[in-house]
Amino acid sequence: MTYESHGDLNLNLELFPDLKDKSDEEIQTWLNDNYSNLYVHCGSGELRWDKNYIYDEADLEAYKDEGEEPEVFEDSEVVELCEYWSNTEVIWDKIKCEEKNLCVIN
Repeated sequence: MTYESHGDLNLNLELFPDLKDKSDEEIQTWLNDNYSNLYVHCGSGELRWDKNYIYDEADLEAYKDEGEEPEVFEDSEVVELCEYWSNTEVIWDKIKCEEKNLCVIN
């Protein structure tokens, strides 16, 4: 079994509403099944579906007041989860075999 920590990831349930009522084990299975399709913001550690910039509420209100739509563009601080995992420092490890998994820890 492999024990390896690369730090914490933040799961914003507003971005992943289907996971709201799931158990830790169900979320962990989902994370491992979708690992290659996820992204992470390097600054906040927040998981994302894509690389697009996410506007805060104040910015969205300002666009709405002006009658404009916010521009969709890629956030330079968002990378593929695989890349993030590979480039982050290992905080602790106990490696007996090589296997990648994401764990849910409350």
